[in-house]
Amino acid sequence: MSPLPDVAPLERDHRRSRDVTADRLTVTVPVDGYEKVVRLVSAGLASRLGFGFETVDDLQLAIELVLRSIPGRGGAATVTMTSDGRELTIEIGPVGTLSLDQPLQPLDGAGVALGASLQRLVDTVELRNMELGEEPQPTIVLLKPLPDARG
Repeated sequence: MSPLPDVAPLERDHRRSRDVTADRLTVTVPVDGYEKVVRLVSAGLASRLGFGFETVDDLQLAIELVLRSIPGRGGAATVTMTSDGRELTIEIGPVGTLSLDQPLQPLDGAGVALGASLQRLVDTVELRNMELGEEPQPTIVLLKPLPDARG
């Protein structure tokens, strides 16, 4: 009879046992019809970082609102999600001529501006020029503090 292998004890609180300071995920998808793929990927990372169900849903909706609002459908967008141990940063671009004052399409409707809708879902919303390829491109940046970083 062979000896039993050593087994590490099961840790119930995974947030205390792993380093979430170096999480970075980038996905490039066609703008048309791939919002649900990005929702799924973002939910996985947000859950890994310890966000609750409602916050995960808010982050997914924010990303989807941006992707569905990008003018010039038919192109591709890159979504980069990065955790620095304090907050989750989500960069979505290029967004072309998209403006935070632009009214939303029928997904949210009622003429509400994109930026105002995003502010309800995340803590900080910015439109920046970011390096995407050879030259800076307009990019929407969303920030959300990590659950343990709110103090």
